[in-house]
Amino acid sequence: MSPALHFLTPEAAIAAPAALVPAVAVLLHSRRRRRVLALLGLAPAPLARRLGIALATAAACGLLVAAAAQPVLVRSQTRDVRTDAELYVVLDTSRSMAASASPTSPTREARAKRFAIALRSALPDIPAGVASFTDRVLPHLVPSSDAVTFESTIAQAIGVDRPPPSTPVPLATSYSVLSQLAGTGGFAPEADRRLLVLLTDGESQPYTPAEVARSLHTARTDLLVVRFWRRAERVFVRGVSAGYVPTPSSTAPLIGLGRLSVGSRVFGEHDAPAAARAARSFFGSGSSRALVGRRTSLPLAPWLTLAALLPLGLVLGRHGGGTRAPKTATSVRALPHGATAPPAA
Repeated sequence: MSPALHFLTPEAAIAAPAALVPAVAVLLHSRRRRRVLALLGLAPAPLARRLGIALATAAACGLLVAAAAQPVLVRSQTRDVRTDAELYVVLDTSRSMAASASPTSPTREARAKRFAIALRSALPDIPAGVASFTDRVLPHLVPSSDAVTFESTIAQAIGVDRPPPSTPVPLATSYSVLSQLAGTGGFAPEADRRLLVLLTDGESQPYTPAEVARSLHTARTDLLVVRFWRRAERVFVRGVSAGYVPTPSSTAPLIGLGRLSVGSRVFGEHDAPAAARAARSFFGSGSSRALVGRRTSLPLAPWLTLAALLPLGLVLGRHGGGTRAPKTATSVRALPHGATAPPAA
């Protein structure tokens, strides 16, 4: 979109005719000054200089009036946003997502958050929402085209055990609740392409991959699985291991779920580009609408104020005349001593 000019205080334009008053005053003063100089036998300033001073005065006043109106140059970026496709990034927030390789290493949760933002950046035209789950699913943001809101939701609303599971059991995560998000109005009715991006460590209550996939397909939703898990990771509390031990047996059922999902596999935490390509292939092409995105504004008032100093400097440094007028009388050459002037003809 081309830049547009806006005025924050357009009422200042009422003072625009006042910019001519100083110019008229300069011209009147110039006439009065010219008469005074004539009486003193001094030559006035050239007409072009007097007009230049008047125009410079008007220009300085006009620029200051324009600055008072506070003009702002606004640039808007437009982009196409899909109307038939939406996705949710669903983060596992169970206690095991607090595991890391060392007390100072990034946790699974932190790595999942980075992955979510990277994936969202790779799919800017797909409205994206945010949800978390343990043994219940909690929507935090409905699918939106606003990437800034998405990132702030990921950073501020998502946390391990926020909220905690409804039942205090050692292994609370349940993939069977994912279909609740798809079946309770989480997606817009016109969204035909629906995708849940599951960010998890794969450790959950027993489940059947085919049942999870079938429940999502019944809700017209597909799944993309990303795993954050390492065998040597532990949960640290104040730098001390809290007794959590990863569950290698969770790998096989998660692989089975990945085979029934978008991309036909489980993506790793470093596979954000590959996951984005798989999601893009799933969404394909479809209807979209133009959306006005981020706007940038450039205030012009400071520059107009600085520009007013140029003609104002001409006015303050003006030279209004005062040079001695040339003599018009004929000068008489001095005669030698004793000589007489010739008689007049």
